[in-house]
Amino acid sequence: MNIKEVEWDAHNRRHFAEHRPQRCTLAEVDDILLSRCFRSRFREQERQEHTDESRYVVFGQACTKKFLKVIATPRPNQRMRPITCIHPSDAALVNYLRWRQTVKR
Repeated sequence: MNIKEVEWDAHNRRHFAEHRPQRCTLAEVDDILLSRCFRSRFREQERQEHTDESRYVVFGQACTKKFLKVIATPRPNQRMRPITCIHPSDAALVNYLRWRQTVKR
């Protein structure tokens, strides 16, 4: 995906500040969603029963070299709104690094 902008609002900024500062910063999430320093892999997440909103799981490496898994929802005009982020599992990290070797920057 070619994302041009990350959509931050008061709600998701507060969520990341309260729950995720030890896991990821807003700048690191931006790095992942915008594929700033390294190529990010976007995979559509299966829809949950409680939501009609589509979501993507995005695996990537921030410019700080940290590997992260970001959950985000697409918005119009090539924007993504981050919902949360975590460190990827070892298996997910291996899969991401294998995938990254197969794509050109």
